[in-house]
Amino acid sequence: MSESEIILFHSVEHHAEPTGGMLPSPLYGIHHIYSISDPELQRIKLVYEKNAQSIIDKAKEIFREEGIEVDARLVYRNDPVTYIKETVKTENVDLVIIGSKGTHSLLEEVLLGSVAEKVLRHVPCDILIIR
Repeated sequence: MSESEIILFHSVEHHAEPTGGMLPSPLYGIHHIYSISDPELQRIKLVYEKNAQSIIDKAKEIFREEGIEVDARLVYRNDPVTYIKETVKTENVDLVIIGSKGTHSLLEEVLLGSVAEKVLRHVPCDILIIR
Protein backbone atom coordinates (compact mmCIF):
# COMPACT_ATOMS: atom_id res chain seq x y z
CA MET A 1 0.00 0.00 0.00
CA SER A 2 1.30 3.43 -0.92
CA GLU A 3 1.97 6.06 1.71
CA SER A 4 1.65 8.80 -0.87
CA GLU A 5 -0.61 11.77 -0.30
CA ILE A 6 -2.19 13.75 -3.11
CA ILE A 7 -2.58 17.48 -2.59
CA LEU A 8 -5.00 19.04 -5.04
CA PHE A 9 -5.32 22.81 -5.10
CA HIS A 10 -6.74 25.68 -7.07
CA SER A 11 -5.71 29.31 -6.69
CA VAL A 12 -8.67 31.63 -6.25
CA GLU A 13 -6.65 34.85 -6.29
CA HIS A 14 -4.77 34.37 -9.53
CA HIS A 15 -3.11 37.03 -11.69
CA ALA A 16 -6.20 37.23 -13.89
CA GLU A 17 -8.40 38.24 -10.97
CA PRO A 18 -8.78 41.93 -10.20
CA THR A 19 -7.16 42.79 -6.89
CA GLY A 20 -7.99 46.47 -6.68
CA GLY A 21 -10.47 49.01 -7.86
CA MET A 22 -8.97 49.48 -11.34
CA LEU A 23 -9.00 47.09 -14.28
CA PRO A 24 -7.32 47.28 -17.67
CA SER A 25 -9.82 47.56 -20.46
CA PRO A 26 -9.94 44.28 -22.43
CA LEU A 27 -10.59 46.25 -25.61
CA TYR A 28 -7.78 48.76 -25.32
CA GLY A 29 -5.14 47.04 -23.20
CA ILE A 30 -3.26 48.28 -20.19
CA HIS A 31 -3.18 51.93 -21.32
CA HIS A 32 -6.94 52.36 -20.87
CA ILE A 33 -8.11 51.79 -17.30
CA TYR A 34 -11.61 51.85 -15.93
CA SER A 35 -12.63 51.77 -12.29
CA ILE A 36 -14.79 49.16 -10.64
CA SER A 37 -16.86 49.67 -7.51
CA ASP A 38 -16.27 47.62 -4.37
CA PRO A 39 -19.62 45.77 -4.65
CA GLU A 40 -18.83 44.84 -8.27
CA LEU A 41 -15.36 43.68 -7.23
CA GLN A 42 -16.87 41.52 -4.48
CA ARG A 43 -19.28 39.96 -7.00
CA ILE A 44 -16.36 39.18 -9.32
CA LYS A 45 -14.42 37.58 -6.45
CA LEU A 46 -17.47 35.51 -5.51
CA VAL A 47 -17.71 34.20 -9.08
CA TYR A 48 -14.00 33.30 -9.01
CA GLU A 49 -14.48 31.47 -5.72
CA LYS A 50 -17.52 29.55 -6.96
CA ASN A 51 -15.70 28.56 -10.16
CA ALA A 52 -12.64 27.48 -8.17
CA GLN A 53 -14.79 25.38 -5.82
CA SER A 54 -16.48 23.77 -8.82
CA ILE A 55 -13.08 22.83 -10.29
CA ILE A 56 -11.97 21.34 -6.96
CA ASP A 57 -15.25 19.43 -6.52
CA LYS A 58 -15.04 17.92 -10.02
CA ALA A 59 -11.42 16.85 -9.49
CA LYS A 60 -12.20 15.35 -6.07
CA GLU A 61 -15.04 13.35 -7.62
CA ILE A 62 -12.72 11.90 -10.27
CA PHE A 63 -10.33 10.70 -7.55
CA ARG A 64 -13.21 9.49 -5.33
CA GLU A 65 -14.54 7.35 -8.19
CA GLU A 66 -11.15 5.61 -8.24
CA GLY A 67 -11.17 5.16 -4.45
CA ILE A 68 -8.43 7.73 -3.90
CA GLU A 69 -8.66 10.32 -1.15
CA VAL A 70 -7.09 13.73 -1.78
CA ASP A 71 -6.27 16.77 0.32
CA ALA A 72 -8.19 19.41 -1.65
CA ARG A 73 -7.42 23.08 -1.02
CA LEU A 74 -8.60 26.43 -2.28
CA VAL A 75 -5.71 28.87 -2.04
CA TYR A 76 -6.58 32.52 -1.49
CA ARG A 77 -3.51 34.62 -0.77
CA ASN A 78 -0.78 33.14 -2.93
CA ASP A 79 -0.30 32.95 -6.63
CA PRO A 80 -0.01 29.33 -7.85
CA VAL A 81 3.77 29.37 -8.32
CA THR A 82 4.46 30.73 -4.84
CA TYR A 83 2.05 28.24 -3.30
CA ILE A 84 3.61 25.30 -5.15
CA LYS A 85 7.15 26.37 -4.19
CA GLU A 86 6.18 26.76 -0.51
CA THR A 87 4.22 23.49 -0.43
CA VAL A 88 7.05 21.53 -2.07
CA LYS A 89 9.43 22.84 0.58
CA THR A 90 7.26 22.61 3.71
CA GLU A 91 5.43 19.36 2.90
CA ASN A 92 8.33 17.47 1.33
CA VAL A 93 6.61 17.01 -2.05
CA ASP A 94 8.30 14.59 -4.47
CA LEU A 95 6.30 15.28 -7.62
CA VAL A 96 4.26 18.20 -8.94
CA ILE A 97 1.71 17.47 -11.66
CA ILE A 98 0.49 20.56 -13.49
CA GLY A 99 -1.38 21.35 -16.67
CA SER A 100 0.59 22.98 -19.45
CA LYS A 101 -1.83 25.93 -19.66
CA GLY A 102 -4.68 27.29 -17.60
CA THR A 103 -8.15 27.70 -19.00
CA HIS A 104 -7.63 31.47 -19.19
CA SER A 105 -4.74 31.18 -21.66
CA LEU A 106 -5.17 33.47 -24.65
CA LEU A 107 -2.36 31.93 -26.67
CA GLU A 108 -3.25 28.36 -27.54
CA GLU A 109 -0.12 27.95 -29.63
CA VAL A 110 2.21 28.59 -26.70
CA LEU A 111 3.73 25.34 -25.43
CA LEU A 112 3.68 26.28 -21.74
CA GLY A 113 1.59 28.73 -19.81
CA SER A 114 3.28 31.18 -17.47
CA VAL A 115 2.54 29.17 -14.30
CA ALA A 116 3.78 25.86 -15.74
CA GLU A 117 6.90 27.54 -17.12
CA LYS A 118 7.74 29.17 -13.76
CA VAL A 119 7.11 25.94 -11.87
CA LEU A 120 9.39 24.10 -14.29
CA ARG A 121 12.18 26.65 -13.75
CA HIS A 122 11.85 27.26 -10.01
CA VAL A 123 10.46 24.22 -8.20
CA PRO A 124 13.15 21.81 -6.93
CA CYS A 125 11.42 18.46 -7.42
CA ASP A 126 10.20 16.27 -10.27
CA ILE A 127 7.52 17.88 -12.41
CA LEU A 128 5.05 16.23 -14.75
CA ILE A 129 3.41 18.64 -17.17
CA ILE A 130 0.15 17.46 -18.72
CA ARG A 131 -0.97 18.85 -22.04
